[in-house]
Amino acid sequence: MLILFTALGLAAPPVDGTFQPSISQAEVQTRLEAAAQEASEQFNWLIRGVARGKIMEQATACSTLRVLSNETHTGVKCDDEPHILRLNDNSEPPFDSDGVTVDSVVSISGNVLHLDWETEGGSRRTRYTFHDDDTFDLRVQVSSPQMETPMSFTIPYRRTGPTSGLQ
Repeated sequence: MLILFTALGLAAPPVDGTFQPSISQAEVQTRLEAAAQEASEQFNWLIRGVARGKIMEQATACSTLRVLSNETHTGVKCDDEPHILRLNDNSEPPFDSDGVTVDSVVSISGNVLHLDWETEGGSRRTRYTFHDDDTFDLRVQVSSPQMETPMSFTIPYRRTGPTSGLQ
């Protein structure tokens, strides 16, 4: 799963740390599967099964999410995937992820980190809404030129410790 965010020179919510879903993995999976099922229902029944499989590839949530920020960089590490580290001023050009060019736009509005990223094949909009109790709600919306209605889901996370770096 691809997640990036930066401070853009604004006062950021307290995001340095390690986070895990505050619901069970079974409930996370149920939410992801329900989102994929709902999004696939907009397709003709002949291709619905194939569409659901492709949509399910985008219905992802980290079981452990590490976030590390400083004055110049923000980075994220999802489970065992390689970490992602970006400049806070969004000055970096689009990057390559598995042969796909990804253009990201990051902003902060109050207690919400916004990440919008675009590829030729669609977009992913991720919102991290932070609360005062070391929790946040992760809301994801995935769009594609083939889908009239985006897939969306929300997973609540809680802080479980410091980042200990992104390695």
